[in-house]
Amino acid sequence: MNLFDVRVREAWPDQAEQVLGLIRGQVDPNEFRSVREWVRECYHPPSKHERIAYALNELLSACGVEAVFAESDDKWPAFEYLNMGDTYDVTLIYSGGKWSVGTWGDYAEAMGL
Repeated sequence: MNLFDVRVREAWPDQAEQVLGLIRGQVDPNEFRSVREWVRECYHPPSKHERIAYALNELLSACGVEAVFAESDDKWPAFEYLNMGDTYDVTLIYSGGKWSVGTWGDYAEAMGL
């Protein structure tokens, strides 16, 4: 078991298997109603990580998927995260094609944002 798995299991013990399954591709994000409804509304299909984030949002009862941009005119976010209600609540962060566990406030500070 790697450190990411340990952190997921500590943060969300009841949902850890589904969280890890979504991230590893073992659980289809389209199994989640919110994802199916969202995809039906989109002209272009959302990316895989976007659908996973949306499923995780439903699974963990988060307050939405948010993005942080390094510069106001950037086209792509520096990172995305699940809004758990507070800047320093533990959450899932997506950056550079990888998921991590931490607080988005600490992550932004470490990036110098």
